[in-house]
Amino acid sequence: MRVAILFVLGMSALSSLQAQNRVHLDQKTSQTVNSGSSGSSSDSLVIRIRDKCDPATFNLAVGPGACVGDGNVTFQAFIAELTEDKKVGAWRFNPDQTEAMPGQPAVVESRGGETHTFTKVAQFGGGVVLALNALSDNPEPRYECADPKAVGPAPGVLAFAPGVVPIGAGAVVPEPPLLKIGKHEQKFQCCIHPWMRLTVTAK
Repeated sequence: MRVAILFVLGMSALSSLQAQNRVHLDQKTSQTVNSGSSGSSSDSLVIRIRDKCDPATFNLAVGPGACVGDGNVTFQAFIAELTEDKKVGAWRFNPDQTEAMPGQPAVVESRGGETHTFTKVAQFGGGVVLALNALSDNPEPRYECADPKAVGPAPGVLAFAPGVVPIGAGAVVPEPPLLKIGKHEQKFQCCIHPWMRLTVTAK
């Protein structure tokens, strides 16, 4: 019960962050979409962020604006699956494993209804919402995700590390080129839902 309460408090705080970032994200999305080839050239690796949050139950449990999608996974079903499986299958990066050429451009498209991040990490681990970390068995927040010295937005929620950018529903975000020369593998995760992961290996 305490974990569920902390989760709701944490996600409420993140909903506020989503509202604060929505204008910035909408502007960035508009710039990317309108820029044509600069955002999604034919050789870009496209990574899609997916979830299926049910807006009625998520917004009731977490707060208005927590989910702006049209998914059918209720908040209660989300918590139940996460508790049992340590992840929620509909909350994922697509693909979750892929190959890329060194220097290949990438574009991230958010197809879900919640806020996410797409953050490069040295190793997979926890994110900023302690309750989600506990339920997904990722107790240690990654330093790339969380800034332990900064004050978080709510109890049970750590501040994002510098450089972490929340990605709102519908956003299309160009990413830095993948796999620097000599780099054979990169890892990415969501700093909110830490089981959402992608491993990129060199072709």
